[in-house]
Amino acid sequence: MSVWKPTTGPAPDAILIVPPTAFSGEWSDRPTSEVAIGLRLFSEESVQVGRTEAARFAADLLVDDEGNVRDYDAYFAAYDDALLRHLVARAMCDVNDRTQPHPLFPAAEDQVRRAFTPEGARMVWEAVERLHIERSPARPALSDDEITRLVALLLDDGLRRLTPNGQARARKLLGAVLEDVQAAETIAHEPPPG
Repeated sequence: MSVWKPTTGPAPDAILIVPPTAFSGEWSDRPTSEVAIGLRLFSEESVQVGRTEAARFAADLLVDDEGNVRDYDAYFAAYDDALLRHLVARAMCDVNDRTQPHPLFPAAEDQVRRAFTPEGARMVWEAVERLHIERSPARPALSDDEITRLVALLLDDGLRRLTPNGQARARKLLGAVLEDVQAAETIAHEPPPG
């Protein structure tokens, strides 16, 4: 596990503890214990470069010599996976200095595809996505009235109106909210010490 020590540079925006099962058995440097990974907010430039690289990756796999896409579903799946991996790589950093790469990932853009299982990359991505949502200046916190409206929409099968990917994303985000609320509820009902 990467050891936290007093920050030697700018602190990461978050720290994620990743279990060894998130790493591919094909990766020769696969950790045997949990690893602490620093996370940082990535830039708009990282998104644009990621989109370009993802399009190139998908095209190399699924576009023929005449420029025709052989399988659109596979093309878009390859694009989405490549973009996710690129942004995961850009978001990972040293736990003691967000300007430095993580010691296990000195060339993260090249390593992420081999190092993580699909579920492991998705785990890191979901933490990064939550971080961006939490810190977003463009996404204000919900008011009490908006929370009441959200609950009413959810009770009225609001999630079923989303695409399957939208449903999965919403359920994950709501799961994070549920964890926070349940943790606070547990603390509130614990007997006082002594």
